[in-house]
Amino acid sequence: MSTISVIQNLNSRISLEKTTFFLDKQYLFSLAEKENRAIKIKPGKHCLQAKIGWYASREFHFEIQPNEDLELILSSNYRAKGRRVSKITSVLFFGGLILNAYLKSPLFVGIWLAITVILSTIVAYKNNFKGLLYYNTIGRKDFLRLKEIDF
Repeated sequence: MSTISVIQNLNSRISLEKTTFFLDKQYLFSLAEKENRAIKIKPGKHCLQAKIGWYASREFHFEIQPNEDLELILSSNYRAKGRRVSKITSVLFFGGLILNAYLKSPLFVGIWLAITVILSTIVAYKNNFKGLLYYNTIGRKDFLRLKEIDF
Protein backbone atom coordinates (compact mmCIF):
# COMPACT_ATOMS: atom_id res chain seq x y z
CA MET A 1 0.00 0.00 0.00
CA SER A 2 1.00 3.61 -0.57
CA THR A 3 0.33 6.66 1.60
CA ILE A 4 -1.06 10.12 0.87
CA SER A 5 -0.60 12.83 3.52
CA VAL A 6 -2.59 16.07 3.35
CA ILE A 7 -1.58 19.20 5.26
CA GLN A 8 -4.01 22.11 5.37
CA ASN A 9 -2.60 25.62 5.13
CA LEU A 10 -5.81 27.65 4.95
CA ASN A 11 -6.74 31.02 6.34
CA SER A 12 -9.15 30.50 9.26
CA ARG A 13 -11.76 32.73 7.57
CA ILE A 14 -11.81 30.30 4.62
CA SER A 15 -11.92 26.98 6.46
CA LEU A 16 -15.07 27.45 8.54
CA GLU A 17 -16.51 24.27 7.04
CA LYS A 18 -14.92 20.85 6.85
CA THR A 19 -12.71 20.16 3.87
CA THR A 20 -13.88 17.09 1.95
CA PHE A 21 -11.49 15.06 -0.19
CA PHE A 22 -12.45 12.87 -3.13
CA LEU A 23 -10.17 10.21 -4.63
CA ASP A 24 -11.15 9.15 -8.15
CA LYS A 25 -14.46 11.06 -7.65
CA GLN A 26 -15.32 8.92 -4.59
CA TYR A 27 -15.52 10.32 -1.06
CA LEU A 28 -12.21 9.72 0.75
CA PHE A 29 -12.35 11.69 4.06
CA SER A 30 -13.16 15.06 5.64
CA LEU A 31 -10.89 17.26 7.70
CA ALA A 32 -11.77 19.92 10.26
CA GLU A 33 -9.90 23.22 10.38
CA LYS A 34 -6.12 22.82 10.98
CA GLU A 35 -6.45 19.02 10.89
CA ASN A 36 -4.06 16.91 8.79
CA ARG A 37 -4.31 13.27 7.75
CA ALA A 38 -2.39 10.43 6.16
CA ILE A 39 -4.29 7.60 4.47
CA LYS A 40 -3.26 4.42 2.69
CA ILE A 41 -4.32 3.92 -0.93
CA LYS A 42 -3.71 1.38 -3.67
CA PRO A 43 -0.78 2.08 -6.02
CA GLY A 44 -1.61 3.35 -9.50
CA LYS A 45 -2.99 6.40 -11.28
CA HIS A 46 -5.38 8.51 -9.23
CA CYS A 47 -7.16 11.86 -9.13
CA LEU A 48 -7.63 13.83 -5.86
CA GLN A 49 -9.89 16.86 -5.37
CA ALA A 50 -10.64 18.98 -2.28
CA LYS A 51 -13.93 20.81 -1.64
CA ILE A 52 -15.13 23.28 0.96
CA GLY A 53 -18.80 24.08 0.41
CA TRP A 54 -19.11 25.89 -2.92
CA TYR A 55 -15.35 26.03 -3.51
CA ALA A 56 -13.08 23.31 -4.88
CA SER A 57 -9.59 22.60 -6.13
CA ARG A 58 -8.66 21.50 -9.59
CA GLU A 59 -8.30 17.76 -9.95
CA PHE A 60 -4.79 16.71 -8.88
CA HIS A 61 -3.71 13.79 -11.09
CA PHE A 62 -0.85 11.61 -9.91
CA GLU A 63 0.62 8.13 -10.15
CA ILE A 64 1.82 6.49 -6.97
CA GLN A 65 4.08 3.45 -6.77
CA PRO A 66 3.88 0.64 -4.17
CA ASN A 67 5.20 1.75 -0.75
CA GLU A 68 5.57 5.34 -1.98
CA ASP A 69 4.57 8.31 0.18
CA LEU A 70 3.00 11.42 -1.35
CA GLU A 71 2.71 14.57 0.73
CA LEU A 72 0.35 17.34 -0.39
CA ILE A 73 -0.43 20.78 0.96
CA LEU A 74 -3.87 22.35 0.58
CA SER A 75 -3.95 26.13 0.35
CA SER A 76 -6.09 28.83 -1.23
CA ASN A 77 -5.42 30.61 -4.51
CA TYR A 78 -7.29 33.70 -3.25
CA ARG A 79 -5.02 36.30 -1.69
CA ALA A 80 -6.92 39.03 0.14
CA LYS A 81 -5.00 41.68 2.05
CA GLY A 82 -6.89 41.54 5.32
CA ARG A 83 -9.89 43.49 6.50
CA ARG A 84 -8.79 46.93 5.36
CA VAL A 85 -12.05 47.58 3.48
CA SER A 86 -14.31 47.28 6.52
CA LYS A 87 -11.92 49.22 8.77
CA ILE A 88 -11.64 52.17 6.40
CA THR A 89 -15.38 52.18 5.73
CA SER A 90 -16.11 52.14 9.48
CA VAL A 91 -13.68 54.99 10.20
CA LEU A 92 -15.11 57.11 7.40
CA PHE A 93 -18.73 56.40 8.30
CA PHE A 94 -18.42 57.03 12.04
CA GLY A 95 -16.11 59.99 11.47
CA GLY A 96 -18.82 61.47 9.26
CA LEU A 97 -21.46 60.92 11.94
CA ILE A 98 -19.34 62.68 14.55
CA LEU A 99 -18.62 65.63 12.24
CA ASN A 100 -22.30 65.82 11.27
CA ALA A 101 -23.27 66.09 14.95
CA TYR A 102 -21.25 69.31 15.11
CA LEU A 103 -22.08 70.73 11.66
CA LYS A 104 -25.74 69.56 11.36
CA SER A 105 -25.77 69.89 7.58
CA PRO A 106 -27.70 67.51 5.23
CA LEU A 107 -25.39 68.56 2.39
CA PHE A 108 -22.38 67.49 4.44
CA VAL A 109 -23.97 64.04 5.11
CA GLY A 110 -24.54 63.48 1.37
CA ILE A 111 -21.01 64.51 0.44
CA TRP A 112 -19.49 62.44 3.24
CA LEU A 113 -21.45 59.32 2.25
CA ALA A 114 -20.35 59.75 -1.38
CA ILE A 115 -16.70 60.05 -0.29
CA THR A 116 -17.10 56.95 1.92
CA VAL A 117 -18.53 54.87 -0.95
CA ILE A 118 -15.88 56.03 -3.44
CA LEU A 119 -12.93 55.42 -1.10
CA SER A 120 -14.32 52.03 0.01
CA THR A 121 -14.68 50.98 -3.63
CA ILE A 122 -11.08 52.01 -4.38
CA VAL A 123 -9.78 50.09 -1.36
CA ALA A 124 -11.89 47.02 -2.27
CA TYR A 125 -10.51 47.11 -5.81
CA LYS A 126 -6.94 47.32 -4.54
CA ASN A 127 -7.66 44.42 -2.15
CA ASN A 128 -8.24 42.03 -5.05
CA PHE A 129 -11.96 42.60 -5.49
CA LYS A 130 -11.65 41.18 -9.01
CA GLY A 131 -10.20 37.99 -7.53
CA LEU A 132 -13.03 37.73 -5.04
CA LEU A 133 -15.59 38.12 -7.82
CA TYR A 134 -13.78 35.53 -9.97
CA TYR A 135 -13.50 32.91 -7.21
CA ASN A 136 -17.15 33.31 -6.22
CA THR A 137 -18.35 32.67 -9.78
CA ILE A 138 -16.55 30.95 -12.65
CA GLY A 139 -13.33 30.34 -10.68
CA ARG A 140 -14.91 28.47 -7.77
CA LYS A 141 -13.24 25.21 -8.86
CA ASP A 142 -9.86 26.93 -8.75
CA PHE A 143 -10.24 28.49 -5.28
CA LEU A 144 -8.31 25.74 -3.49
CA ARG A 145 -4.88 24.46 -4.52
CA LEU A 146 -3.47 20.97 -3.95
CA LYS A 147 0.28 20.92 -4.42
CA GLU A 148 2.91 18.25 -3.87
CA ILE A 149 5.48 19.06 -1.21
CA ASP A 150 8.98 18.72 -2.63
CA PHE A 151 11.79 17.90 -0.27
